[in-house]
Formats: sequence, C-alpha cells, structure tokens
Amino acid sequence: IISAATLCLLFTIMVFLSYQLNMNGAVYFDLRVLLCSVGLAVFFFYSLTGIFSFFLNNWEKTITSDSPKIYSIKLTLILSFVFLLCWLPYFVACFPGNLTSDSLGEIRQQLGLSPLSNHHPVIHQIMIRICLLPGLFFGSVKHGVIIYIITQMLVTSLVFSYSITFMLKLSVSRFLLVFSVLFYAFYTINGFYSVTMYKDVPFADITLLFMITLIKELRGSYSSSKFSKRISSLFILIVLSFLFCTVRNNGYYAFVIGFILLIVFNLKKSKRLIIAFIVTLLLVNSYFFILFDVVGAKKTASGEILGLPLQMIARVVSKENPDLKSKDFIILQEVIPDYDNLANHYLPDNSDPIKGNGIFLSEVFDKNPSRYIKSWIKIGMKYPRTYLDAFLLHTQGFWDPDKEYSSISVYIHENDFGLSQSDRTESLRVFLINLHIYLSNNSLLSPLYSIGFMVILFIFSFTLLLLKGQLQVATPIFILAALWITATAAPCCLYQYVYGLTVTIPLFLSLAISFPAQGYSFSHKQPELEKS
Repeated sequence: IISAATLCLLFTIMVFLSYQLNMNGAVYFDLRVLLCSVGLAVFFFYSLTGIFSFFLNNWEKTITSDSPKIYSIKLTLILSFVFLLCWLPYFVACFPGNLTSDSLGEIRQQLGLSPLSNHHPVIHQIMIRICLLPGLFFGSVKHGVIIYIITQMLVTSLVFSYSITFMLKLSVSRFLLVFSVLFYAFYTINGFYSVTMYKDVPFADITLLFMITLIKELRGSYSSSKFSKRISSLFILIVLSFLFCTVRNNGYYAFVIGFILLIVFNLKKSKRLIIAFIVTLLLVNSYFFILFDVVGAKKTASGEILGLPLQMIARVVSKENPDLKSKDFIILQEVIPDYDNLANHYLPDNSDPIKGNGIFLSEVFDKNPSRYIKSWIKIGMKYPRTYLDAFLLHTQGFWDPDKEYSSISVYIHENDFGLSQSDRTESLRVFLINLHIYLSNNSLLSPLYSIGFMVILFIFSFTLLLLKGQLQVATPIFILAALWITATAAPCCLYQYVYGLTVTIPLFLSLAISFPAQGYSFSHKQPELEKS
C-alpha cells in the first residue's frame, strides 16, 4: 500500500506537470486541474495495488540452476544471428552507415585532421581508429566505416543475445523471453542505432553487460567458485566499470554516485565491491591524467554541462524583464556579455544556441566558477518559479511519458571524405523511416518510444523487486538512475543519451516479474502440518 501510494503520487505529479507544460508552457495551479489530479491519483493507487498484489500472490516458482554452458553458447549464437538478420535491412538501406557531424568529427580527430579532444570520449575514438586502420589499408575511409558498423552490429547482437540466455538461466517466463527477443529484434530504434556511429551504442552494450555482471556479483554467483574464477570475475567487473566511466563523459559521475549507493545497500557483499570501486577510480583518474596532462587532449568545455543553468538565466531575461544593472546580473555579464542575444536565442528545450556562438564565455567562467555560481543562485532566489519552469521545460523529454523523443539518424552528414548513401536503396530507407514514424505515433506502441515511459518501467521494476525482497537485483538500478539524472544536464533531450537505460529494461522488468518473493508470505493458505 505504501509503495502504491508513493508511486501514484509520483505518476500523478508527472502527468500534472506534463499537462501544464504542454498547454501553457509553464506550471499553473487551478482548481479544475487539481481535482482531475486527485481522481487520477485514486486511479493510479488502486491500479498499482492490484498489480503489486497479483505479482506477489501468483508468482511462487523458484529459480532453477544454470543451464549447460554449451547450450547457452549455442543459443547466444543463434539469437545473435536472428538479431543480425532483423537489422540487415537497416544496413542495406543506410549503407555504409549513418554518420552525424559528431561521428565525422571523431573520424577527423583520429586521422589527425583536428586537435584531439575528449568532447567525444577518446576511448570511443580509439574504437573508431581500430576499424579505420584496416579500412585505410584497403584504400578509403569508407571501408573503415563499413568495418566499424559491421563490428558494432556483431557486438551488439551478441550482447543482446547473451542477456536473453542470462534471463533464461534465471527462469524468466517464456512470454517475457519472447517479448525481450521481439524488443531487441524489431524495435526500430535498435535497427537504426545498430548502423549509426554513435558512442551511445557501444556504451549501451557496456551498460547491459555491466548490469548483468553486477547482478551475478550481488547474487553470489562466484562465492563458491575457484579462486581463479573469483579473480577473473572481479577483473571483468573492473574492466566494465572502467569502460562505463570513459565511453560516455557522464558515465563517470553516474558510476561514482550509483556505486556508492550500491555499496551502502549491500554491506554484506561490500568487500569485492569496494575493491572494484577503488581500483576503477584509480584507473580512470590515471587515464584522465595521461589523456589531459601528458597527451594534451582538450577537456569538454564547461558550457556543455552548464546548459541547464544557462536556460534558467535566459528564461529570466526573456520572460521577467529584470533589472540587468543589478549587481548579480553585472557579475554574470562577464560570462554572458550580451543579454539581448541570450534572450533572442533562448529555446525552452535546447541550450545549444546559447552555450556557443560567443554568447557564453567558458574560458572566463573556468577562471572563477564560484563567483558566477553565487550570482546565479541569488537570481534564482528572486525568480524561483521562472527557474522551475526553465528546469521542467528543459528536462521534459526525460520524464514526460507523453513526449515522444525517439530521435534517429538516417543520413551521412556533409563531409570531405566522399562518403554518401546510395540512391538505389533510398526507397528501402524511406520505408524504414516511415515504419519508425508509424510505430512511434501508434497509440498502442508509442509509449515504447518515450523516454518518460521507460523511466516509469524502471521505477515499477525497482519497486516490485524491493517488495519481493530482491535487493541484490534492484540495487544496480541506482547506477542507471544516476545515469538518467546526469543525462538531464545535457544541452537537449535526445534518445541516444539514455539508450543505455533502454536496452536494460527487458532485463530488469523480466526479473522483477519472474523472481519469487523472498522473506515474506503473501499466500492466504494455511500451512500443512508436518506428518509425524
């Protein structure tokens, strides 16, 4: 009842804010909407109580032992082939692959045509370089792109199929296994992303493997193993932790926040977790020292992570007509020279126009950040509601289930390498794009293309696992929650920013539904007397 009441309050607030922002572009409180919200809360409460009651009272099977290793390998390879077959039309339609301006920027850096920068993580650029080298040996960048896309498709298909076999070992129901296979195979975002040079695709693979490894670790899968296996499993956990921290820039912050919570809630198993945490931090910080201080790569500009604060200031200037000659605005003018330009370029859901083009001076901010943060806070105390509206509008795509943010890339950006997609496959490309648009706008399936709905599935899975006493399976979601929180600081809302969360939903939702309840008795049947 407490869980249902908590979630019903959270979901009602989400729907209320969504309605207000979509209708008014700001949050207003009126009696009619508040009464509707109360009715919606009652509906959510009784629905959630019924759903929780059903899963807690009608799922009493136990987890079986691991299936034979040979069977798991065969099934993994078969499923991987099935996924590749389903993604083949996307590869043909977008051949040699989808390349955004960011993708081409990474290629240019690895070819020595642009200065090395960690704006797009260098670890991912190294992955690109490994594929480019044999491609260049054959005579062109195009061959390197083809090698990269094929490698990405192979790795992603193997990771997805491995997650299915892992769920099978834990006795996930056949219906949920079939649903997971269909999701990985026919979800159009998976198809398009598999042939796109995004850092978010290998990061999603790493995230899924990281979650599976953590679940194995917390469930004690290695506690009775040989010493060599315990060491190798710890090594794998550290490697995945390192990649999680370095393949996406916000992965480092998500790891630190989420892993600390993971240790706190699993103190009985904290020894190996603490070792993995400390070793990972040492490796990651050593890597950053070598990258920035020895190699001399450029760090990400501070404006990239200050999009949200800039949005708040821009909204105050454009909506409130403040006194720009007051002390705090004069201080901020050192990093925002032209307030009129700031207001004219303000877009509620995208900070890209105001964090660049000379509107925000990152170099000046970096010299004394505390000075400008204090003024930003003081202005916020004068205009708290404007700050709140700016925050909600900027992050709306990350939490609003009514917002469809399934962005895909279906082209090769203009470039100097002679890369382009074939006109002969344009009809197939158009068909797949239209299929994606149709499914993402279909009233039944459109929630699957909303980041906000995916977040709801995570919250539901986490709550159900806690109710069932499956703390060891629920707590890895802390890291995913931290990843989602750090993603909201991005310049705008794009689906690939949280793609790592999306690919783990079949895993956590299936385990939440299939795992038995531990430590509680929800059955109303009387226990049978022991026969003498």
